[in-house]
Amino acid sequence: MELEVVAKEKLKVGLALGGGGARGLAHIGVLKVLERENIPIDLITGTSMGAIIGAVYALKKDISAIEKISEKYSKISEFNIDLSFSEKERKDKPFFLKKMSDFLKKGYILNLELTRKYINDGEEPRKVIEELVNNKIFEDTQIPFAVVAADLVKGEKSDYKKRK
Repeated sequence: MELEVVAKEKLKVGLALGGGGARGLAHIGVLKVLERENIPIDLITGTSMGAIIGAVYALKKDISAIEKISEKYSKISEFNIDLSFSEKERKDKPFFLKKMSDFLKKGYILNLELTRKYINDGEEPRKVIEELVNNKIFEDTQIPFAVVAADLVKGEKSDYKKRK
């Protein structure tokens, strides 16, 4: 009886994306499967690399946009990036998403509305993030989106989300 009630209700899908370069790649795979299976996403939240992947997807709803930008910036000398998956293929060069994740772990907060103010460590990483979000704000997302970050000075959680 309970299954019948659930089946009649429209279930909502919320996607929580975590931090870390390797997880960033996994997020891309998860998004591909959700798209392929026509599973709609009603809400996205993320932190660190998950916030970057989530922001781009919430804005464009196009996983290929994330892949194209990742590939484009894989050749930036400041990142010294290689998109190969195996250690032997990479030749000790971290891949793009790992480098971006490490950059964010240095204490910078990704806030779609204030990116330029907080990301000051190198012009190329800032360009990557700016191209990813393209000067958009939370109200511009096609899917409701929120970022969870930590204020390292105060030691408190900070939430950034689409305003109503």
